Amino acid sequence: MKSLLVLIAGIMLFAGVACAENRWGPVVSYWDTADASDGTGFGAVFSFGVSPNVAVDMRYTWYDDLAEGNGMEGASDIDLKIEPIEMGLSFFGDIGSSLRVHIGGGLGYYMIEGNIDAVVGREMTFDPDDEVGLYLVAGFETIVAGNFSEDVLASEVTLFFEVIYRDVSIDEAEVSNTVDRREVIQNGDLAGVGANAGLRFTW
Repeated sequence: MKSLLVLIAGIMLFAGVACAENRWGPVVSYWDTADASDGTGFGAVFSFGVSPNVAVDMRYTWYDDLAEGNGMEGASDIDLKIEPIEMGLSFFGDIGSSLRVHIGGGLGYYMIEGNIDAVVGREMTFDPDDEVGLYLVAGFETIVAGNFSEDVLASEVTLFFEVIYRDVSIDEAEVSNTVDRREVIQNGDLAGVGANAGLRFTW
């Protein structure tokens, strides 16, 4: 619920400054982190045009499990769920009549949840803080459908692919169990390269 409210608030904020074409679309995402593991996720991209070649972007992605699994003594499984909400600028340029490239970057807020399934008789908790980081993207898109009439919701549909680099880390996370053994994990590096692919609908 918290992530949905933040997403709606961001859309309303940027929709108010939009003065050119607006676009949105679903994405399939991949992220390879430094100290955790790699994984796939799903999300959406929203772009609000501020000029013909500049847009304010908002990306939301949900990764269900980016942990290594059996990475801690006494734990049968470790789950790490991360929801990046990223906002920034993208700069576009046309190559020919149907290919468009973009580069961009901005800030990200990373909502992180951890869970440890411990061995029998040993309950454990994993409580990482939410973090703030940076991201950079570069990609391209091509038109797959266009020239719709005005009564259609989208005037153009494009297929896009982009590479994304995230610079973010878990600065502190407390691990504890029922025998009051506590350990603070510091400097967990989540930086890494990923990729997004999906559709964009222009309206």
